[in-house]
Amino acid sequence: MSTKLAKAFARAQKMTTSRSVGKSTQKCPLRRTGIIVLVIRMPDETMIKGARVGFSGPKTAKMKTGSSGIAKLDKAPAGTYTITVDLGKSLLNDYAPPPVQPPLRVALGSRRILLVPVERLARPKIRVLNADDDKPVPDVGVKLSGTAPCNLGATTKAGLAQVGRKERGLKPGPYRVSLKVPGREPSSFEIEGRMDISLPAGCEDTFTFRIRPCWIEFIVTDQFDDRVSGVEYVLVYPEEKKTKKGQLKEGRVREDGPAGIYQLLLKYISYAAWDEIPLEIDKKAKLTAAVTGFDEGTAVTFDIYDSLDLRAGPVDTVKAKLGKKPHVEVEWTPTAEKLKNATSGALVFTVTAGKSQAVSPIAPVHVVQKVTMRIDGKPANTNVVLHLTRDRIQASVTDGEWEARVPWGQTLVSVEVPDSGGALATMKSDTGSQAFPLPSTE
Repeated sequence: MSTKLAKAFARAQKMTTSRSVGKSTQKCPLRRTGIIVLVIRMPDETMIKGARVGFSGPKTAKMKTGSSGIAKLDKAPAGTYTITVDLGKSLLNDYAPPPVQPPLRVALGSRRILLVPVERLARPKIRVLNADDDKPVPDVGVKLSGTAPCNLGATTKAGLAQVGRKERGLKPGPYRVSLKVPGREPSSFEIEGRMDISLPAGCEDTFTFRIRPCWIEFIVTDQFDDRVSGVEYVLVYPEEKKTKKGQLKEGRVREDGPAGIYQLLLKYISYAAWDEIPLEIDKKAKLTAAVTGFDEGTAVTFDIYDSLDLRAGPVDTVKAKLGKKPHVEVEWTPTAEKLKNATSGALVFTVTAGKSQAVSPIAPVHVVQKVTMRIDGKPANTNVVLHLTRDRIQASVTDGEWEARVPWGQTLVSVEVPDSGGALATMKSDTGSQAFPLPSTE
C-alpha cells in the first residue's frame, strides 16, 4: 500500500477506535459508530475534496468530503445502506464518474470504511508534423475513436490538437487516431506512427504523427530528350477508379493521389504502319495504328495518299472506331481505279484521332503478273533484265515461268537476255503476248 493510501486508511481507522470517556458515568466506553467514505483519485492517490456523498438506508444523509477526502456518517443504526458519490460539475471535467457501489451492510456497534477510487481523465495532445522537414502542419482535423469518441478539432499553427481545459477529459482506454488533411483524401498521404494508442488514467502525453503526402510525377520527352508540351493526356489512378485529363506543359505531369500504380496515357498515335511492303494491286492490305489515351468509340480516320502528292487529297479514306485495345487495324485494297491518278508508284497513309496524327512509311505499289517466256519456241531457263520506264528489273526464268513485279505507273520498254545469240523471245503475261528479237551479245 502506498504512503498516501496508508495515511488515509490510518486516518479513517482512528475515527473508528474507542476513546477515553474521562469522568463519564456511562457503563462502557464511547465508540464511534457508522460509515467512513474515502474518495481518492487514482493513480496518484490524492484525496478529493468536495465530492458529494449520499447515504440511504436506516439513516439518510447527504454531505461533502472534506479536505482529507473523507465523509462520515455517525450514529448510523445497523442495517443495509446504499451509498452514492457524485463529483459535481466542477470535478466531472477532470475525473471519471465514481463506480456504482454495492449495498453496504453495517452491524450494530460496528464501523465500515468504504474506499471509492476515482480515475483522472486523460488529456492527450496530438502533434502533426511534415515527414520531410518536421515542420508543424496546421488545420489538420484530429479525431479519436474508441472508449469515448472525441473530436479534437484542427491542429494549431504549432501542429497541436488537444482536449481543452474547459472540456471533459477522456476515459482511459484504447483509442484510434484519424487525421483529416484539408484538400486531401485519406489515401493520398501516408502517416508515420501508430494510429492505435492507449490512454492511461490522467494521461497528458503528446503523441506525434508525421504525414507524407503521396504524389506521382511523369516527365515526357521526345527522341531528342526535349520536353513535350501541348499533347493531351489521361492519367489513370490506381485500380482505375479515377482518371484525370489534361495537357502536357513542359513535359511534366504531377498529381497528388493515393499510393499505387499509375498509368499515363498520352492522347497520341505512336505509330502507323502497313502490314506488308510492297503493296500489290488487287491484294488486301492491312493498315495498323497505335492510338492511346482516347475514349473507346473515338473516330479514327485513315487517309491514303500518293506519296509525292499529298496536296492533291487522298486517293481513298477508311474510317474506324477505337475499341478497348489501343491498336486499330483496317483493311484496304489498292486497285487500278483508285490509283488511276497516282503517278509516284508509292503510297503513304495518315491516321487521325482527335488532334493527333501519324504518318506511315512509304509503301511501293506493284502490279504482279504471271509471265511465261519461250526462246525459239522452247521454255526459257535464263536470267532476264526488264527495262521499264524508270527502272530495271532483274529476274530468273525457270522452265519458262516467273512472276514479274512491275512498279505502278511504269511500262515495259525492252527485255535483255544475256547470251541470247540473236534468238527470238516470246513472252506471254496476264495482259497479253509480246515478241522481242533478242540482240546477240557475241
